[in-house]
Amino acid sequence: NPDAIIKSDSPEKLVTCYDPIKMNYHPIHDCNWKEGESVPYLSLAKTFECIETTSSRIKITETLSNFFRSVGLLSPFDMTSCVYLCLNRLGPAYEGTELGVGETVLLKALAATTGVGIEHIRSSLKKYGDLGVVAETIRSRQKILSAPKPLTISLVFSKLKNIASMSGNSAQNKKLEIVRSLLVACRESETKYLIRSLSGKLRIGLAEQTVLTALGQAVAMTPFHFKADDESPRIVDASNGISSEQWKTVLDTA
Repeated sequence: NPDAIIKSDSPEKLVTCYDPIKMNYHPIHDCNWKEGESVPYLSLAKTFECIETTSSRIKITETLSNFFRSVGLLSPFDMTSCVYLCLNRLGPAYEGTELGVGETVLLKALAATTGVGIEHIRSSLKKYGDLGVVAETIRSRQKILSAPKPLTISLVFSKLKNIASMSGNSAQNKKLEIVRSLLVACRESETKYLIRSLSGKLRIGLAEQTVLTALGQAVAMTPFHFKADDESPRIVDASNGISSEQWKTVLDTA
């Protein structure tokens, strides 16, 4: 039943207001997590959402850079995982680590999570051509009695690495259970981007060079080695007080 109610034991409320594309973005005040916390997976999903609906390469780079600025200041331990998730990888390319989650596992996990039949999901997949969109659409119709514990970058990346390391006769069932547990906790666009990550196609037009450029700009604009409680405008936005030409030179060397 697409309109089923999903039960959960956790009463934690999820903060969903995050907009990395906003003008004059502040890397501390405009993000929805605190220093020392793992980055909410929803914040990355919101960033992907902004990128997917933006055609300007400059704006895409700026949006991702804003997200990286917040991660670098508040949760630097999550930076590597965030970069890999943006690249839809689990490690360096030379390692060749792949998730190995087939469509069948994703369909079964989605069916188990939502109560919707696999054939209905297959039919929707033929219509939309994107299992991530199908999953998000189905979940958006379902009411949740109490929100599960919010997904974090640390948790999601760890689970994805667990999936990639599995092999043997029981691997498929174990992968299915991990995917199901993640889907149960998904909120809003998290569902779409988790499914896309698992299937190996983010579909947001984010090139590796853009990710690297955004990371370089983030480091240049908001040096990560400064404490998050330092409110100096120079630290929050290193472009303040210098000309646009000087700042362009800084970015070109970032």
